[in-house]
Amino acid sequence: ACSDYDLKRDADVSGDTAEPEPEQEPEPDPEHPDIRVSPESVDFSYVPLNCDSSPETITVSNVGAADLVVSELGVGGEDGIRFRLEGDDGEFTLAPDESREFEVIFTPGEADAQVGDVVVRSNDPDSPEVGVDLEGLGAEGGTYEEIFIQEAFEAVDILWVVDSSSS
Repeated sequence: ACSDYDLKRDADVSGDTAEPEPEQEPEPDPEHPDIRVSPESVDFSYVPLNCDSSPETITVSNVGAADLVVSELGVGGEDGIRFRLEGDDGEFTLAPDESREFEVIFTPGEADAQVGDVVVRSNDPDSPEVGVDLEGLGAEGGTYEEIFIQEAFEAVDILWVVDSSSS
């Protein structure tokens, strides 16, 4: 455990005291497109068997200076059949600073972890193929939970019953 002294003392100055330079993204090549896909991964968590999940949005963007031609957008991977894309998945072109959104839906077929990926192929010379990792868990049945909160009372009612019958 750290003492109060350890928390307040100056750092060890025997090593290199120079601040590391922040990483800078390279400037886009003025003659090439540059693809960005977000998010990098999607976790659908638990979804009941053979039921569709809520859709998750994937955005494909062109952050380069030339037109980006997406030649293929599809789902693959080990359990890729359990994931599907909603929206135009044919070839399309994005001008610089343009984006397009797609939705991915997960439909589990078994009560287990299932993985796949969205694959995007384009004319980006640095990253001709990028992907989004997909993961979901099939659940045996839906879980329904109700919570009741009962207020505490200080008073108590007592009922006395006197049986005067001859039984």
